[in-house]
Amino acid sequence: TQNYESLTNGEAAKSIVIKGEAGVGKSRLKDEFLSKIDKSLCHVFETSCYAAEKQYFFKPLAPIISEIKKIMKKSDIELPKNYEKTLSTIFPEFSDNKTNLQNRSLEEIMGEIKFDMMGDIISDILERLSQIKNILIVIDDIQYADSMTISTLSSIILHQKRNDIIFLATYRNEEEKNVENMISSLNLSDKLITINLSRFSEKETKSLVK
Repeated sequence: TQNYESLTNGEAAKSIVIKGEAGVGKSRLKDEFLSKIDKSLCHVFETSCYAAEKQYFFKPLAPIISEIKKIMKKSDIELPKNYEKTLSTIFPEFSDNKTNLQNRSLEEIMGEIKFDMMGDIISDILERLSQIKNILIVIDDIQYADSMTISTLSSIILHQKRNDIIFLATYRNEEEKNVENMISSLNLSDKLITINLSRFSEKETKSLVK
């Protein structure tokens, strides 16, 4: 929680990856952390990644985009008009004009998607939102995130103007290339803490049983 306090106090804070094999307690540690922090001091966005959805670009960001839309309405934050049109091609919930989206074919929508621009827009929106309150993005099972989500997340952390956006992710020991590249880049910039969890040794297990 000390790292979170640094974030909310405007001090140097780092993103965190909790790494370990399946069933070792990564999600429990993440949940324990979330239960102890004061979420009113920061925008906390939570999402999960799934193996079956890894082929879908930006899929893990859908719940976050939905929450961002609600905050923007509540806070009267205005964005460039082209943002809504671009984002709504993948995130229909971001558009106020649902009828137009429903009447369009999948081929038409896919032909308009500019994935690189999408990442830049998401980064810019989070930067704008962080001017109200700092941001913590919580991601479960990041090894299942698509390449565009990983690229966008890495870019946000590396290139933000201020140190006001961090993420907390759980990561199974699967040596996923995109995640490993992101971890390497963030480590080089001293913007990441990696927590390695391992199973109890035989000696540790016996001491617990006694």
